[in-house]
Amino acid sequence: MPYAIKKIMRSVIYLIPGVRRPFQQRDAAFAERDAALRQCDAARMQLARLQDNAETRREIPESLRLSRKEWEVKARLSSMIEWKNFIRDHPEAVSHTVPEEIARHAAEHGIVSSFFGNIWLRITENLQTLPEDRNYRENLIARRLNARQRALLDFFYETFEHRDANELRIYAHEALTSLAMVLRARYPRFIGSEYASDDAGRGWLFPIPALDASTTGWPGSVFDAVLSADVLEHVPDIDALLRETVRVLKPGGHFLATFPFACNDEQTSIRARLENGTITYFSPPEYHGNPVDPEGGSLVFAIPGWDIIAQCEAAGFRRAEMLFWMSARQGIAGSPGVGGVFILDALK
Repeated sequence: MPYAIKKIMRSVIYLIPGVRRPFQQRDAAFAERDAALRQCDAARMQLARLQDNAETRREIPESLRLSRKEWEVKARLSSMIEWKNFIRDHPEAVSHTVPEEIARHAAEHGIVSSFFGNIWLRITENLQTLPEDRNYRENLIARRLNARQRALLDFFYETFEHRDANELRIYAHEALTSLAMVLRARYPRFIGSEYASDDAGRGWLFPIPALDASTTGWPGSVFDAVLSADVLEHVPDIDALLRETVRVLKPGGHFLATFPFACNDEQTSIRARLENGTITYFSPPEYHGNPVDPEGGSLVFAIPGWDIIAQCEAAGFRRAEMLFWMSARQGIAGSPGVGGVFILDALK
C-alpha cells in the first residue's frame, strides 16, 4: 500500500475515540528507548575516552617522567675495548639491580616512547608479572612489545624522524610479530618476510613472502632501512646475510638489528654449523621462539661478539657500531649484568 494512503488512513483512525492512545503509548515507548540508547552510546564513548586517556595518552607528570640520571644511558661503541672503558665510567650499565629498578619505575610511572608517545602501563598487572628470571629485555612488555623491540622501534623512528613515512621503504626479517604489525600500520611501503624450509610452510605463509634473509631476491638498492629483531643468531651464514643486506639497501640506508650479543667476547660463539644440509653441533642445541614453527622453534647457530663490527665492514658497510641503550624514561632494560639493550647500526 502506498505510503500516502497509509498516512491518510492513520490520520482518520486517530480521529476515532480510544484508538489513538495505544499509538501514543507506542510512540512514547520508542522515544524512551531511543533516549536510553543515546545515553548508553554516550556512556560508552565517555568510557572509551577515559580508557584511551588512561592507557595511551595520559599526561605523565614531569616529576614522574624523570628518573635517576645514571639510568639514562645511550652510547655508540665499536669495540670491546670501548665497552670496557665505558662500563668503567658507567658501572650502572652492568648492575645486577638497576634493570629491575627500571622495570618497576616503568610499571609504576609509565614510559615515554619516541614512536608511540606516552604509554601508561597498568600498574598492578605489570608489577605482578615482572619476570622471575629478571630478563627484562624480553619480558618488560608495553604495547605488546618487549624492551628490545621497543628500543629497536624507537631508535628506527629517531633515525628516520624527518623522513616522509609514506615514502620510506622498509624491509624486516619478520611479518607475523607485533613489531611487524606496528610498522605495517604506519608505513605503507613496509614489507616483512618469514622463513619457511618446506612447501607446507610456504603455503601456510602465503601471501606473506617466504624468504631466506641471505638470498632475498629483492632488487638492489631499494630499501631505506632493513630491520632485524633477534634473527641473526638463527642464520647459518651471517656473512651472507650481511652481504645481501648491503645489496638491497640504498646508499645511506641503515641496517638496524638486535640479537643476543656477547658483549664481553671479541669473537662470535659458534653453536652449530650447517654444511651440505647437515648440522654439526658444537654445544647442546638451543632453540628460540618461531611464529612459523611454534613447537619446534628456531635453532641458534651463533651468538655474535664484537667481531660483528668487522664482519659488517667486510660485507661492504661504510660504518658499523653497537648502540648500548638503557633508559627508565623509555622502559628499556636488559637483565642482571647487562642493564640495557644492544642495537647494531650499520650504515651503507
